[in-house]
Amino acid sequence: MSHFPGTERYSDPDLAWDKAVLETLATGNLKSLIGWDEATLDRTGNVELRCWAVAAGALGERKPDIVRMQPSWHHNYASLGWFGKASAQPAPHYPSIKPELLELTAALHELAHDTEMRCQYLANATAYADHFRLTPPQRAALLALDRPALLAMGVHPLVAFLAGMQIERQRRS
Repeated sequence: MSHFPGTERYSDPDLAWDKAVLETLATGNLKSLIGWDEATLDRTGNVELRCWAVAAGALGERKPDIVRMQPSWHHNYASLGWFGKASAQPAPHYPSIKPELLELTAALHELAHDTEMRCQYLANATAYADHFRLTPPQRAALLALDRPALLAMGVHPLVAFLAGMQIERQRRS
């Protein structure tokens, strides 16, 4: 944890802030690293914690096996270490799009966010679906905007919801 390298503030690190950050990280709350705003990081001389946040994103929420801090006159040597295997991670809130759903997701995304595409769909849903490389079940679900079928295929729930909502909204107007 460096503090203002090369500036007049270099010899005055905010040790209390650093200790509080490490106590939070020691519990496994690595997401806390993304909660610090630019002003706080600048005020405490800890802008490099942005790099820590990136590393934490790769690790996931894991309690470290070791947490050490060795203060010096100008910065802190802080270390977190993980030796054991990660426990089973919960499913992500926003999973990546399955490659086989890319075309279907693109079609739904257009319906959710593009008025002209919704007009095309409402005028001729079959012609709209022809613009995408869809499997027969995907095509049927898109034509019917069958949300349960879309979700069963693995389409992100928000994309399916927004597409259906916007189509219904445009039908009414």
